[in-house]
Amino acid sequence: MRTIWTLGAVGAAVAAVLGAGGCFDFNGAQKRCEEEGRCAPELSGCVPRSSEDAPDDQFLDDDCDGVDGQAKEALFIDPVAGEDSGDGTTRKPLRTVREALERVRQQGAAGPKRRLFLAGGTYAETGLVLDVPVSLHGGYSGVAGGWKRGVQHVAVFDERSLGFTVQDLADAGVVLEYIHVRSADAVEPGEPSIAMRVIGSLGVRVRHATLEAGLGAGGIDGSPGERGADGGTGEAGSQARTEDAGIGGRGGVSDCPGLGGHSGGRGADGVRVDRGNAGASGLPSPDAGGGGQGGLGGDAGVPVFDNHNTFWCMGGDGGAGAPGADGDDGDDGTPGTDPLGVLDLSEKTWRLGTNHQGTAGETGGAGSGGGGGGSGGGCSNPGYPNLGSGAGGGGGGGGCGATGGQGGTGGGASIALMLFDAQVSLEQGSTLRTRGGGKGGNGGKGGEGGAGGEGGAGGEGTAGEDSSRTPIERTVQGSGGMGGNGGKGGNGGKGGPGIDGPSVALWCGPSSRATLDADGGVLLEPAPASTGENGGAPGVSRAAVDCAEVP
Repeated sequence: MRTIWTLGAVGAAVAAVLGAGGCFDFNGAQKRCEEEGRCAPELSGCVPRSSEDAPDDQFLDDDCDGVDGQAKEALFIDPVAGEDSGDGTTRKPLRTVREALERVRQQGAAGPKRRLFLAGGTYAETGLVLDVPVSLHGGYSGVAGGWKRGVQHVAVFDERSLGFTVQDLADAGVVLEYIHVRSADAVEPGEPSIAMRVIGSLGVRVRHATLEAGLGAGGIDGSPGERGADGGTGEAGSQARTEDAGIGGRGGVSDCPGLGGHSGGRGADGVRVDRGNAGASGLPSPDAGGGGQGGLGGDAGVPVFDNHNTFWCMGGDGGAGAPGADGDDGDDGTPGTDPLGVLDLSEKTWRLGTNHQGTAGETGGAGSGGGGGGSGGGCSNPGYPNLGSGAGGGGGGGGCGATGGQGGTGGGASIALMLFDAQVSLEQGSTLRTRGGGKGGNGGKGGEGGAGGEGGAGGEGTAGEDSSRTPIERTVQGSGGMGGNGGKGGNGGKGGPGIDGPSVALWCGPSSRATLDADGGVLLEPAPASTGENGGAPGVSRAAVDCAEVP
């Protein structure tokens, strides 16, 4: 059998053995080289510079094994050409990071695989949790490019709104580099979008990485207020009969919970030979700027002889009741406050603060009741003592005030990196970016105030005639006045808008610290602060929150 060997990683070992005067197992070395994916033809001519080859920013293959970094300590992942049934080598890479992490878990802490080498492309995986001490190194070209490395081969993770999580790594020295983590826009009202969380972990290094948070979800619009109840219609005053004067109509009822009486005034009862009565005022009392004044009673008529040899006796009509005053509109609610929200320490995430929601608009005031109509006057002619005047109609009840609209709820946060009990170093070429906090919900429109009740009609007076007398005597009693309409209820106030969600590049929770490489071009790029377009207070934009070491 002809023995062959490839110059490069195997050649270095050959040179060392032959130089010492020993024998070298060419076939065994070649087999191991091929199994480890280090004997590609392009390695011909590679001169080893070191037996240790950590991935570096010059992308150098120091140990001539075909990749930047030591192939033997890594699992290779290619989201296009890989298969999760592969062995994780350059020739048979895995397809998903999730499978690679599972294999690292199975090997245990003493296992040989300490790095994941990621081919450029999009990793359609969500909910990834890095909880084993293994570093992620992007920038590789994958199977199609022979696993060459360059800045153009970035591994992109499109995560859900609660993105990539690193947790429970105690001083593991984990490196995350040449990756781009994008969290999706949040969907549920007030939900945050967080690109990456680091929880209970120390010694995490983020290099040449972009962490980009999506939009926080908007708040919920407040529900509109309810329409106020209409005031009750005043009863009509009854017509007088030959033997009886009319009975005044009752005022319309205004049933507004908690607002006291706003009913219409009662119409005045009719009379026989006297001046008519005044109607009752609507509620509340006019002295308090409330109900309409009752109508005045009609004048008592005096017999008058006309030129047709007839005595006329005419009672005056009663006056109409005055309308009730309209209720005042309710005040608008106030906008939500607490623009930063709070950290949920149990769930290790962000949530809305207690005052994120706008307050409800106030209930409108009730309209006042209309005044009752005055009764007609009774003629003073003693020859017709039983003829009564008409009664006044009852005043309409005041309309009830409408309830105010409810306040809108607050918008969710947009956070690129959030730390809980963690220490992270942000190094060369890293960018923390947010797209912006969610818009607060609009305040609900206030309800329409209830209509005032209509006043009741006045009753007609009776009439009589004695043609047997000379001169002829005719008597007409006055009619009652109409009740006044009730005032309209006030409109409810508009609810206050919710606060816009914050936009924060870096948020350090309890017992956390972030260190920035001052010369490494680290960028913190939160989206600009919102302007409070819904009428609320502007949201906030912060490069960092509670991070003492961040300038």
